[in-house]
Amino acid sequence: MTEDLMKNARVTAGGRRVLSSIQKASIVEDWESSGLSCPEFCRRHGLIASQLYKWRSDAKSGAVMSIKNEGDLHTKAELEMLRKENEELKKALGESPLARVCNACVHLRMSLSLKHV
Repeated sequence: MTEDLMKNARVTAGGRRVLSSIQKASIVEDWESSGLSCPEFCRRHGLIASQLYKWRSDAKSGAVMSIKNEGDLHTKAELEMLRKENEELKKALGESPLARVCNACVHLRMSLSLKHV
């Protein structure tokens, strides 16, 4: 499986292989199920040990966060930016005319229910 992924990997003009995070996670799974040490697995497949450890770390954090962007993990900076944008949008929505109408409806219902008591 790993051999196929490495053979079919896109190669940049500089000679680097480019793999998606899904492909990297698959290679990590192959390594973990192989029973081989990281250096031995890397020698057999032409990988660098630090690279494989990084992929394993990325795969675990992606599994924990369950946040992926078309197969690539978001960086912490991107996630923080998205959280801030989300908060700004929530604030803007809270001040929207529709939100004011909804709040008015709630207040009207409450006042009507109090009159019947």
